[in-house]
Amino acid sequence: MSWQTWFQCTYGWLSSLDMGDQHHLDTPTWRALLSLLPSFRQHTYVLVGNGRLTSFWQDHWIGDAPLAELMPVLFSHATRMNISVSTACNAGDWNLHLTHTLSTIAQDQLDCLCQALQSVILRLDVGDDRRLRGRLTSFSTAGLYRARSPHQPLDCFAPLIWNNFATPQAKQFLWLVHRQRLPARVLLFHRHITTSASCASCGQLEDQLHIFFSCPRAAQVWSMLWPLHSFSSLQVPDLWAHQVFRDNTQKVRSTIITCILWNIWKARNLKAFDNVETPARGVLCGFINDLSLWLFRAKNPSCKAALRSWCDSFEHVIG
Repeated sequence: MSWQTWFQCTYGWLSSLDMGDQHHLDTPTWRALLSLLPSFRQHTYVLVGNGRLTSFWQDHWIGDAPLAELMPVLFSHATRMNISVSTACNAGDWNLHLTHTLSTIAQDQLDCLCQALQSVILRLDVGDDRRLRGRLTSFSTAGLYRARSPHQPLDCFAPLIWNNFATPQAKQFLWLVHRQRLPARVLLFHRHITTSASCASCGQLEDQLHIFFSCPRAAQVWSMLWPLHSFSSLQVPDLWAHQVFRDNTQKVRSTIITCILWNIWKARNLKAFDNVETPARGVLCGFINDLSLWLFRAKNPSCKAALRSWCDSFEHVIG
């Protein structure tokens, strides 16, 4: 059984409940997902095929809006508010699961709806096609995110994080650094996860800047790489404008900086969790090993050559 089939059997219209119905056995995760369902439906519409994955009342699939909005009085008489289109159309006959007694307004709305449903023909061999409102392309999570967040300012630093040759795990790490969400001890102590905010190496307060620049362990790495430059007063974004990286393209520069920070972070974790102290030479060896692998992710020959040149230069540093 595929996970989609399991999901539909457990939570969807293949189960005893309709998609969107609440049950006392629902997990917290599923309840959180259900809370997003109205927003999801607000930004999408459906080109109905077999109707199995379309809500008759809640989805926008016929008319100018969801039927629950177009015919609110009739919808208030529905006994199955989340029924699917395919379930409502039983062998070609529409059964909307309404209460036995309808008000006059509800009856008028039902008559209009029945007239509109006469032109609906379900295609059993074709799945439903959900799309974003105002777009002709199929639904995507990225498109939904942009539709829900149209007014958020662009993060100019984001391309520096995601548009380089590092592995996805290292890019995600750098994103946490950028968003000030890296689990440094000061942050963990503030969230009552640890009992101390002190660095495992030097005993000072451990925030992100301490991990990468202020800690003697990190400072030794930087001084070994560039003994004539000081990095102690920098913020992480300042590295992209530092003169030691200026002669490189943006992708190469971001890859190098990510690799350095990533290996300092890994050395910090070895000390914090395993009480293993990694010397500066060991951090540089890790940097060279990672960069030797990451350069194969570069398809541009000049970028690959630049990354290989960095590997060679740091191999020379460690002797």
